[in-house]
Amino acid sequence: MTASLGELVPVGGGRVGSHELFPQTQRSLDRMAAQLEAGPTSRGVALVDAAFSAGADYLPAARVALGLLADDSLTQLEHDIAAAFLRSDQPPPADTGFGDQRPIWLRIAKLKAILVREPNNAVRWMDLGREYFALGQKKHAERAVGIALALRPSNRFIVRCAVAFFEHGEDFDRAQHVLQQSGRLETDPWLLAAAVAMSDLQKQGGKYLRQARALLERGDLSPWDSAELLGATATVEIGGGRARHSRRLMRRALECPTENVLAQAEWAREHGLLESFEDASAGLEPPRAFEAASIREGRAANWDSSATSAKLWVQDQPFSLQAAVYGSWVAAQGGEYELAASLAEAGLIGNPSGILQNNLAYALACEGRLADATDHLAKAWRLEMDSAARAHLTATRGLILFRAGEIAGGRRSYLESIRALTGLRQKESAAMACVLLAEEEIRANGEVDDAFLRAAAAIGSTARTPALRARWESLEQLSKGAVGRVGRRSPEETA
Repeated sequence: MTASLGELVPVGGGRVGSHELFPQTQRSLDRMAAQLEAGPTSRGVALVDAAFSAGADYLPAARVALGLLADDSLTQLEHDIAAAFLRSDQPPPADTGFGDQRPIWLRIAKLKAILVREPNNAVRWMDLGREYFALGQKKHAERAVGIALALRPSNRFIVRCAVAFFEHGEDFDRAQHVLQQSGRLETDPWLLAAAVAMSDLQKQGGKYLRQARALLERGDLSPWDSAELLGATATVEIGGGRARHSRRLMRRALECPTENVLAQAEWAREHGLLESFEDASAGLEPPRAFEAASIREGRAANWDSSATSAKLWVQDQPFSLQAAVYGSWVAAQGGEYELAASLAEAGLIGNPSGILQNNLAYALACEGRLADATDHLAKAWRLEMDSAARAHLTATRGLILFRAGEIAGGRRSYLESIRALTGLRQKESAAMACVLLAEEEIRANGEVDDAFLRAAAAIGSTARTPALRARWESLEQLSKGAVGRVGRRSPEETA
């Protein structure tokens, strides 16, 4: 079974009939339901499994789940799955402030009460691990995940959740061990998709490609079962320079995509790698596709709607560093600095990340909380980061100094950042730093050197990313009231 992306998301919440199913998923489930009368009981388990995977309360699956509970021939885990699908005592994540941990503790209390009655319920142990991870209590989370694995080491849902958990902790060896110990890696497309994606994270993208291609070429997988494997394989093929083949795979994946597949497609478009299937997923929106929605809206510079989806993404996947980084960034782009700070703080609970500390420092500085911004920037500097990331920290230091009235120091920091990013061939990032420097010059002095405006204009006219284009347009408006001043060196001259 795979809930959502196979990540550590809550299972068993909601009441029958409360969600509208994604059309392709609806058709797949309807086909499975139609086959039930002629097939073995295992088809009933598969139907409940698939409905659970879609995050949907599907009435035929609910009826089947009731029947499964009365079937003594099923395993304990299959009974647990059916019971969890029907149970509505664990609500979805509440839309509370990110600093409020009371809802998480309440869910933990409920799960512990359930586990007293059902100590062998692997699904609930995995839920407990997710909640502990959301609190940053990794040892408790790892213990709960370990118990779930000990109870059901070959179950698809348990394995995929455990792999996701260890991936987020960058314990790739243990994630690999969990996949191998399942005994289903060569035959289960959902587990093989997790293996392909993990190998790509480790820069070993070709490791499982032969197995993935063989399984896909068999031709006996449904669109729903093949979607994740197609999407993961397409992503690896892009990195291998096989863009045309990757497009074909991604189009097939988008016939019945999970939210993970949509997110993979959006990231590919975000980086200009896959553009020819721009309309292939038009109108397709499976449940909880928050990541894809946030990226899509961010690409169009619709910062408010992108930030709204990012907030839901962080709530849905509180363990995800990527969700917190992207969410805090798009919120800041839209001027929602309080939300940006909240998203960064939520991500830092489980991820001691220098990038998140920098995003938090930036948001706090924009809010005028300079002492707090300085503190978090100092924390970022103490973490191990690459040269490009440290250049971003230098730019944030420039912002803080400008806002503190230390104009010369702020200017030097920005110019140092621009010089470093230019040397690293980070053209768009260097361009953004140049535009931000021009903005701070205007805010500080009510004027800006003409050379800065000329440099920013050259950058803005060739900007490819929506963030840079939007920032340039903002600078244009800001500079209309600024008085040009001659004599200071341009960023290029200084660099």
